[in-house]
Amino acid sequence: MNNRLANKKQLELKDHLGNVRAVITDRKFLTLTGTDPKYKAELVTATDYYAYGSPMKGRIYTTQTGSYRFGFNGKENDNEVKGEGNSLDFGARIYDSRLGRWLSVDPLAAKYPDESPYSFAGNSPIVIIDPNGKEKIVLSGQPGGHLYKEHFLENGFDRALNLKNQLVEQGSNEQVTWIIYRSKNPKDAKKGYSYTDKQVETYLKKAEAAHIKVIQVSSTEEIVNYVNYKEGGDTRDNDLVTNFTYVGHAHDYDLAPNFGSDNIGLDVRDFQPGAFSDNSTANLENGCNTANYTNTISPPADIMADKVGLESKGSSATTNYGKPGVDSPEKLQMGRIVTIPGSGGVSKQTPEEKKEREAKRPNSVPSY
Repeated sequence: MNNRLANKKQLELKDHLGNVRAVITDRKFLTLTGTDPKYKAELVTATDYYAYGSPMKGRIYTTQTGSYRFGFNGKENDNEVKGEGNSLDFGARIYDSRLGRWLSVDPLAAKYPDESPYSFAGNSPIVIIDPNGKEKIVLSGQPGGHLYKEHFLENGFDRALNLKNQLVEQGSNEQVTWIIYRSKNPKDAKKGYSYTDKQVETYLKKAEAAHIKVIQVSSTEEIVNYVNYKEGGDTRDNDLVTNFTYVGHAHDYDLAPNFGSDNIGLDVRDFQPGAFSDNSTANLENGCNTANYTNTISPPADIMADKVGLESKGSSATTNYGKPGVDSPEKLQMGRIVTIPGSGGVSKQTPEEKKEREAKRPNSVPSY
């Protein structure tokens, strides 16, 4: 028999905008109306909001032990400086619900030249919500035949942490997502080509401590879907990719996060230009031959330059993978790093490409 304590789970009750209107626990109280027994939920907090998210005075209920971090639009409150519910963290920017304005310029302002970069939800907060803003993605492939199996994990986390630290220094709350490829192919497990639970566990704890989102995938299709569509619907349109970094095996025609018994790699031509912001970058320099022009098709770094706005980097030759801490990844390159100017991302997307992307976009992608 399983035993558990009630009053330990908190459940959100939200409206159509995702505003947390009430929080209840899994504890219930029996009441009697005549001979008809009824149950009431234990209420922890309840809040009514003005249109732009400021809590209504006299319309807030909180128990002595009740406090909840999330509120307007389901975002996290930052109550230390401006008081209860007056400042919210939306990811890319901080929002002041008393003013109905952002405290910094919209990172997607170029897409909406007719609107103020400080306005919230197009000044229609009753029907529209604002997205998080943008996202940086780091992809670590599986080790294959490496003697040091954690090389791509070590360097993938290092890349993700560096990006996160840069954002913190800039005062940005942009999300960093680290994708780890783990094959489910029994042949890969038998040969030691994929990661074990023990190898991954340490890095999952490090990522959690650094507030880095981690997604584990077992197919290249999952990677393409996440980059192009995120969780489905318009979630990627609302969180454009500003940086894509790859750490793993590669060929001069594709990336090989699934390196091992599966010979079908990740074709970066499947990435949609509309998934990337106008000033996005790509870094593929830790993959072999990602900028090597030896095949009949363009190498991955060249193809990625057509997707991103600023630049794409790739290796011109084979990469010598050593144990981190001995040499930096850049010093381990055999050959040179090639930088290719990007061609513009979203701004270069033709109406035909946008129509094709809309047709391919799923209504939903499995939640990670």
